Amino acid sequence: KEKQGSFIDDIYIEAPENIYNYSFDCIMVAASDEVNILRQLELLSVDLSKVVCIDRVFKKYNYSVKYTANRKNFSKRVLLISHCLITSGAPIALLNLGIELMNRGYGVDLFSDINQNDGILQYKILESGINIELYWDLRDIDVAECDNNYDIIFVNTIALHEVIRKLSGLARPVVWWLHEDLDVYKDYNVQKIDLDDNIFVYPVGLRAKDAFYNCFRTDTNGELLYETVTKECRKIAHKRIICLVIGAFSERKGQRLLCDIAKNNIDKWKNKIEFQIVGSIDEEEKRQFEVQDYIIIRGFVSDEELDRLYGIADVLICPSKFD
Repeated sequence: KEKQGSFIDDIYIEAPENIYNYSFDCIMVAASDEVNILRQLELLSVDLSKVVCIDRVFKKYNYSVKYTANRKNFSKRVLLISHCLITSGAPIALLNLGIELMNRGYGVDLFSDINQNDGILQYKILESGINIELYWDLRDIDVAECDNNYDIIFVNTIALHEVIRKLSGLARPVVWWLHEDLDVYKDYNVQKIDLDDNIFVYPVGLRAKDAFYNCFRTDTNGELLYETVTKECRKIAHKRIICLVIGAFSERKGQRLLCDIAKNNIDKWKNKIEFQIVGSIDEEEKRQFEVQDYIIIRGFVSDEELDRLYGIADVLICPSKFD
């Protein structure tokens, strides 16, 4: 509502109830939140037969959506394939890899799932100069195009095991970058497949390496570890020890266990320690674990706010059960 009455690129933003001030043959809905928009139009007595949702058109005809950030011709090109573009560990690691490859003179394109996209990471990728193509189903990628247009392909996470099956046997080398423990293999119902010589498997550590071996009964080609990105953070003095925890709330990341331990020691620690927990979490869990001035759950924060929290933190805690 705060945008109503303002302008974006010289286009006036109307309130929904003013829709009948205009004569129209068709309404095109380009936003991803089409369900709520259709419901709103229905409440305004708009004839829904005149409404076209762009996403549904793309999906019906299996169109991909391309975003071009860099039109430069490169002698060597790399394709990154990510199961999602949500601001979380594995996609962020893939972005950092893409930036490093660009710094070394490669042209970089990225394919991902149009349904798994929070928008934030997508804009960061485009700002870095990486082109993006989004698919309704990554299993529909043109394998011949991949083989002809790229010198090397990086596939991110075990979630894309069916894409690996399609890429197996190409002339191009494919690096399968794995981050997950065995529980994720079960979530995606991963079955053993025979990998051709063009597939090179690189886990991020021992847990991911062991999980791959348990499923595929074959060794990996080595390890491809995360690089630590160094940032200058202004240190701020404070009275209590501030412990920072970063990561979306989940069973495997261990935040619940940490919160339980902290609450059980509240009388001993409250005047000495403060827990700052960053990462997406539902409201019910937030109410369950948050304790005023002691366990502070911030949810998802911007990069600027995260930098500020690094600046005030004394300790970074990684309570993961598996990593």
